[in-house]
Parts: sequence; C-alpha cells; structure tokens
Amino acid sequence: MVNNMYSINEINKIIELSELTRQKGLKYPKKRPVFFDIYNNSVPTIIGVSGLRGVGKTVILSQILNTEKNSLYISLDSTLVSDLFELSKELLRKYKITTLLFDEIHYYPFWQRDLKKIYDFLEIKVYFTSSVSLEILKADFDLSRRVRIITVPVFSFREFLWFYDYTTDLLNNLAITGVLKKEEEADLRYEAFFEEYLSYPLPAQKQERSPEIIINIINKIIERDLIYSEDIAAKDIFYLKNILKFLANSPSGEISFSTIASNLQISHFLAVKYITAFEKAYILNVIYPKGTNIKKEPKILFSLPFRSYLSGLRHENLLGSVKEDFFAGIMKNNKIKIFYLKSKRGKKLPDFMIEAANTKYIIEIGGKSKTLAQFKGIPDKYDKIIALNPFVERDKSIPLIAFGFLD
Repeated sequence: MVNNMYSINEINKIIELSELTRQKGLKYPKKRPVFFDIYNNSVPTIIGVSGLRGVGKTVILSQILNTEKNSLYISLDSTLVSDLFELSKELLRKYKITTLLFDEIHYYPFWQRDLKKIYDFLEIKVYFTSSVSLEILKADFDLSRRVRIITVPVFSFREFLWFYDYTTDLLNNLAITGVLKKEEEADLRYEAFFEEYLSYPLPAQKQERSPEIIINIINKIIERDLIYSEDIAAKDIFYLKNILKFLANSPSGEISFSTIASNLQISHFLAVKYITAFEKAYILNVIYPKGTNIKKEPKILFSLPFRSYLSGLRHENLLGSVKEDFFAGIMKNNKIKIFYLKSKRGKKLPDFMIEAANTKYIIEIGGKSKTLAQFKGIPDKYDKIIALNPFVERDKSIPLIAFGFLD
C-alpha cells in the first residue's frame, strides 16, 4: 500500500470478506423493528448504529448489504485500513460502490475526520456501527449535523417471543401511557416465557445458549473495545473485571461510587471512570436519585443479562435485582426519564420514579407479595404503580411483562 492507494489484491480481499458477510446475512430473514428505523432513514447520508456487543448490529449491516445494490461491508476490527476516505473514494470511482457499511468503526482512529470528508466530498451513503457510545456532539469534528446515531437495544420481550418462535408474528407494541393507565394490556399467557427472556435477551444467544457467549462479550468489551475507544489501559483490566463481579453480587440499591472505591481499594475518581466506561459500552445503566438535599450517588444497574451470568447468588435471591435491570433498561431504551427514590435517612422507598406524558409515576417492582404498603408516606400527587411478576390483580397493579412490549 503506497500513498494511500490500495492494490487490487487488497480490494479483492475486502470484497471477498464482504461477500461472506452477505451470504451469512441470508440466514437471518427476520428483521428487527429497529432495522427499518436505520435503513429507511434517507437523510442524513451517514447513519451510525450503536449498541452493546451481541445485539445484532453486524446482522443488521448484512441485511442492508442484501437489500442495497452496489453496497460493500468492511469490518474495521479485522481489516487494516490506513485511510478510510481514500479507500471510500477508490471504491466509488473504480468499483461503483455507493453504499458503505463500516462495522466497529471505533477501531479506526481517524473515523471522525474521514466520515466528515466522505460526507463533504463523496456521493456515498454510509452506515457504521460501534459497540461503544459515540459522543458525536463532543467530537473534534462537527459531525452532529452530518450523522444520525440510532441505538440498537437488547431484544424487547415481544421481539424475544417472535425470534424464539413462541409467536408466529411480532406482537403489537404498546405505548407507555397506555400501559401505565391500564388502557393497553399484555397477554398474560406469555408470562410463562418471561424468566427465560431475562436470561436470553441477546440475539447472539439465539443459536447457542452458552454462558461462554456472555463471558466472551464481556472480555471483548474490556480487553478490546474500551482500550480502543476510552482512556483505558491494560493495567485497568483487573479492576474492570472485579468491579462487574462486585456489582453483580451486591444489592442494587446499596452501591455507590464510594462503596466501589472502598471495596476495590481504588480512588473515587477511578470508580467513576470505570462505571462511566461500562455505561458507554452498554453493560451498565446508571440511574440518579430524585429528591432534595440528598447525595447524588447513582443506582447502578446492569443491562440484561449480565447480572445473571456474573453473580454467584442463588436464582431466587437475584431475581428481584434482575427485574429492576429489565425495567431500567426498557425506560432508557425508550428515552423515558427515570430516577430512583432516596431518602435522607435511609428509609426504604419504592424503586423508581418515571416521567411520561408530563405525569410522574412512582413504580415498585416486585413479585406477587408486593402491596401498596410500600408507598406509605408518598404524596398523593404522584400516580403509584406496582409492576408485578408473576402478576396478581390488585389495586394499582400492572403486569411487569407489559413494559416488554414498549419498543
């Protein structure tokens, strides 16, 4: 490779790998709803697809590859590229490639610079993925008006039912206000599959339900993604892995940056840095408290299904926290404001507050034994809801599984 020019052999190798991806994509005829949000977006000409490893970003690119003529796929975590703009220019002019699909773009150090040049100078449609959050608005190059980022979440419950063939068609989605006001209901027949869903919400788990899949995802995020994309060094790997184990074996409401720092014998600064990195890699969801005169320590929850695979706790002792993980993840994915409640004196309060359609709801997540007693002392100005699994019909109760139909 000389002066950023690519040899015929190098181009042929890229085309060969792209063709293998195209063939692999034919094995996935079902398309997630988010596929149509990504592919049907005509403006701008650059679409970023961000999300956790294992959620199916590469599959979505392969489906676009099989849909869009004159398209080409390039995996940037396995293909060495010296200049992405020059490569794109050559593919357009010599090979008539008008749609480029860049997988794991954060492995290419100059992606911001080159995406801007592609947008400004080439008539090419670009889709790219990353397994870490891409803070476009804070980038050195102004990409905010050139790029739209779409986040791909884990399967919703209704997607899980369809992709695992528990339903013949994708069930209709529900609206958050309809669920909260009991105007829309989920079919309770599907509760029988909910605990299975909590353990297998990743498309990557569809073919092979092995714990090794989750461990491999964690290792790739820590040992590769974060080192390439964040200010993370090899010396941090030990602490990053131990933090996840510590969090998975601790009650979700009793963790703070201070307790992490104390238990792992690291500084408060490093505790914040590591948790922030995991949040950017979509492993953790950080929820902040609602209240006055309280310390703004977060409630740190996992994305599904990591807690189940990292914790050594018994299933029955873990399930309450996993259900909270599910609820918080759904709220984040649907861009619904969510907080947790915290009192100044450590008094036990309901799990969450959410804001939907200009209304504040206090939510308690639990099993069939939960009652309205949990809301003692909560002002009447708030709507109170008990989200139950398994569901029991009582005052203010709704099925927890209904939130799995929100996407």
